[in-house]
Amino acid sequence: MYDHGGDVKTYAGIGTYHRQGIEESELVDYQTENLKVATALHYRTRTGIDAIYSMNFGSGTTVYQGDNRLSLKDILFLQNRFELRKKDTWFIRAYRTNEDAGKTYDAYFTALKMQDSILDGGFWANQYRSFWTIFQKSKVKSLPGYPADNLSNEDFEQQMSLLRALYPDEFSAYHQENRAMMSGAYDPDSSLIPGSQAFNALKQYIISTPFQSGGSRFYDRSALSHVQFQREFDFSEYGNISIGGNYRSYNPNSRGTIFSDTNGIKLQVSELGFFSGYSKETEKVSMNVTLRLDKNQNFSWLASPAMSMVYRPNNKTVLRIGASSAIRNPTLQDQYLYYNVGRAILVGNLTGYDSLITISEVGDFLGAGVQARAAWDWNYYTMKGVLPEKVKNIEVGYRSTWWKSFYVDATYYYSWYKDFIGYHVALKIDDDPGGSAANRLKDVQAYRISSNAEQQVTTQGFSVGTNYYFSNYTIAGNYTWNVLNSAIDDPIIPAYNTPEHKYNLSFSARDLDWKIKNGKMGYMITHKFVQGFLFEGSPQFTGIIPSYRLTDAQLSWTSKEKKWIIKIGSSNLFNQKVVQVYGGPSIGRLTYLALTCSLE
Repeated sequence: MYDHGGDVKTYAGIGTYHRQGIEESELVDYQTENLKVATALHYRTRTGIDAIYSMNFGSGTTVYQGDNRLSLKDILFLQNRFELRKKDTWFIRAYRTNEDAGKTYDAYFTALKMQDSILDGGFWANQYRSFWTIFQKSKVKSLPGYPADNLSNEDFEQQMSLLRALYPDEFSAYHQENRAMMSGAYDPDSSLIPGSQAFNALKQYIISTPFQSGGSRFYDRSALSHVQFQREFDFSEYGNISIGGNYRSYNPNSRGTIFSDTNGIKLQVSELGFFSGYSKETEKVSMNVTLRLDKNQNFSWLASPAMSMVYRPNNKTVLRIGASSAIRNPTLQDQYLYYNVGRAILVGNLTGYDSLITISEVGDFLGAGVQARAAWDWNYYTMKGVLPEKVKNIEVGYRSTWWKSFYVDATYYYSWYKDFIGYHVALKIDDDPGGSAANRLKDVQAYRISSNAEQQVTTQGFSVGTNYYFSNYTIAGNYTWNVLNSAIDDPIIPAYNTPEHKYNLSFSARDLDWKIKNGKMGYMITHKFVQGFLFEGSPQFTGIIPSYRLTDAQLSWTSKEKKWIIKIGSSNLFNQKVVQVYGGPSIGRLTYLALTCSLE
């Protein structure tokens, strides 16, 4: 997307304009393939010790919505796990996970690279503006209501926006003519005709070339190793004590296509943790106290104590209360990410950044006059490296059965976050204060930087679920409320990505005698509602997810001896097209048939 570049009068009326894009269907294969293999070997000794080896393998091809639209092609995952354990006493577990990105590439970045390889996007945008000034500006000036040239840039553009709203057909025609002239002069998209030999050859070259060499192909052969142990001590009426620990080693290997491991740099991150817990249970009260210590090689030791208590006043009711604390170490992406998504570079932030400029200041500069631009003094600022996120939480709950047939379970929580991990969008500029005012700003690069909230962030939520049973029927419902509160002046982008309100309502029946082959019938109908919310991902994939409602239905038959069960159903029965991730696909109906046979 391009615009007047701040010079609202020279390029009067141009508004925003776009270069012709490429349909995603021409860049990715929507055919989804998935293969999973899981094996396990168990051996039990005479002393009751179990020795277990398991292997999990997966491969597949699909389209993935993350920070960008990715074509996951021939990806591989392999996990080997070993475990020794004695039931209810101790265990030692170790596993290693390896992955291979295969032929995975960034679909969005592929389109940008294809366009830029034919004609640089910046050059195209500048020429489009020049053509507009030569061929279209006079037509815009002849429209009734054209704003006076002596207005400020802000007032001029405000009135020009009103003019575009009054004459949408005229401005659309101006842009069509301007685009046709551009194509005639430069023919920038002649090699971008889907299906043509030139298109296919260019696409294949870019998706098979790694990022650092000018393409869009990922390289990822990262590995994760994990060792964990736990020991339980049962002191009978005095309670139980458990101790344990874990060690984890991350070995990212992306050759600079995902992480900042270019030029032979090898990244390795280790984590170490220990915990101890005490629990005691009586007829009416259960109590649990734990303490955990964690150390990431890039951060200091952190402690996270927790306690909870459950009280049962009678055999129908349970009251629970808990107070806990936890830490979340910055992920590998929070620390080492370096990923160019086209319109911004997404970066980790282990050591901090300097010489940053806010988006609003660059906007103010572009809207300023010639003299103001020449005298502009930039307000550079720095950002500290990302720190572990700490949270303290309280939770209360209630569960009971009323009148023998009405079940209710409710929970409320409140959490306080320190150093809440989110994102910060900032700019780095190439400024030439000695140049002309019009050309002083040589280049602007946007960055999405992992960062911590400067002030405390809180979240709270409530959920309640109910079931009412009568005869062979059940009416059920649940409701969830979640909200995040952050300071209005905090620049953090929390990426909470959670709807504030959700609820489900269902009606079901079981063991109905419909005289069908001596079996029993059952059915369930569920209505779901999810309130719209702001989804925050990478800069080009941030926007509103609309509210939606869905209906699911299922019909089942169970044989008399319960050996056979047949289920047929549909999720999103009425095929409502819903979007759950901004920039992701619309999801419709899924119909299924399941057959279960019990062999004895």
